[in-house]
Amino acid sequence: LDSIAKYLIKKKYTIYSTGGSSNYLKKINVPHIQISKYTKQKEILTGRVKTLHPKIFGGILASNSKKHQKELRKEKITNFDLLIINLYPFKETVKKSKKTDEIIEMIDIGGHSLIRAAVKSYRKTTIIVDPLDYPKLRDKFPNSETAKKKYAIKAIKHVINYDIAIS
Repeated sequence: LDSIAKYLIKKKYTIYSTGGSSNYLKKINVPHIQISKYTKQKEILTGRVKTLHPKIFGGILASNSKKHQKELRKEKITNFDLLIINLYPFKETVKKSKKTDEIIEMIDIGGHSLIRAAVKSYRKTTIIVDPLDYPKLRDKFPNSETAKKKYAIKAIKHVINYDIAIS
């Protein structure tokens, strides 16, 4: 996370983050905006609800159409052109714990939903779900529709496998 975050700051990206990632970014002095400050909505239900908010999903799902962009400006919603999502470690938790409550807490809802939204808007919002892709992102940022589509396909396969593990 530190290398990709520092790269994005160097490239003049604004980073938005939640929970553990935000805490880590603070520790390594990477400037970012906490999602709760951006949405003006604190995390609720012991962190179960963080990103499920119109200011987040609007910024992902908006197209580049004049109508959508005008609405974003009116609502003061940021366009998100890149999402880096690491889902909760569900499979790892199942391997190390037999506690139902602990396992259930590792079913990611917000991250899963963010991925699906970015897949729907892959032409505008690049989605990265695999830390092994961070070096590729640094070497060649995906700016063609074909490159973005490859990341979107990988992301939806990731969600499918995640859902299979849950089932």
